[in-house]
Amino acid sequence: MKKKTLVACYTIVSLFTWVVSPAAAVFASNGDDNENGDNGTTTVVASVNTTLTANVGNGENAEPIIKAKWEMDGPYASMTGTDEDDDSGAQFDPSGQYQVDKEISLCAIATDPDGLSDIDSVYGDLYYPNIKIHQDPQEPGREGCGRMVGTECRMRKLTKANGLSLFCDNIRNNNTNLPAFGVGYDYNEICKADGELQKETAAVYCCDKTLSYEDPAGEYKVIDFAQDKFGLSSEPLENTFDYEPVTSF
Repeated sequence: MKKKTLVACYTIVSLFTWVVSPAAAVFASNGDDNENGDNGTTTVVASVNTTLTANVGNGENAEPIIKAKWEMDGPYASMTGTDEDDDSGAQFDPSGQYQVDKEISLCAIATDPDGLSDIDSVYGDLYYPNIKIHQDPQEPGREGCGRMVGTECRMRKLTKANGLSLFCDNIRNNNTNLPAFGVGYDYNEICKADGELQKETAAVYCCDKTLSYEDPAGEYKVIDFAQDKFGLSSEPLENTFDYEPVTSF
C-alpha cells in the first residue's frame, strides 16, 4: 500500500509541475530574471506602472502661476504704474467730485510650466472693506461688507514690449514698493535679461475697475488667479489697497 501511495503522489506532483511550468515560462518571457517564479506578476505590474507615470514631473498639466500683482491708476492703457502715495502697496484718492468715479487697474504677471499658450484666462476679484455702507436706491450695484465690487474682472494680455516697459521700467524704477510678489519671485527674477518676460514664457495681464465717488474709504482686497485650458487654476495671490477718505465734494 505504501508503494502505491507514493506512486500516486508522484503522479499528482508531476501533473502539478506540468501545469505550473507554462506560467513560469510566460513570466520569464516578460523579462523576469528572478529565480522565484511568483515574482513574475510583480515584474509585469511594475512595468505597466512605470509606463503610466513616466511623464509625471515633466510639466504636463501643471497649474499656472501668478508671480506678482499690483493695482495702479487706470486705465491700464495709460501704462502709468502710479498710485497716490509712496507707501507700500497702492493708495487711491476718490475724485472728490460729485458723480465722478475713480478708475483703477488690476494687473498680474502670470506664467505656466506647460507654456504661456496654455493660459486661458487671468482674473482679478475686487472686494469691499468689511464695513456696512449706506445703500443708495439709485446705485443698486453698490454693496459693502466684504462683498465683490461688481463682477469678476478678466484681464487682457499686454504685449511683451508694454509689459516690460510697465513693470520693469515704470514700476521698478519709479514705484518700487507697489507690487506684491509670490513666494520666490522678485524684480531680479522677473526682469533679468534671460527672465520669463524677456523669453515670453510669462506676461503681464491687466483689467480696469471703477470705484464710485461714494464708495466707502478703507482697505479693499484683491485676489488674482490664472486658469489654464485644462481648467487648472493657480494658487491665488492676494493683496490689499487703501481707498482714502474724502470729507466733502
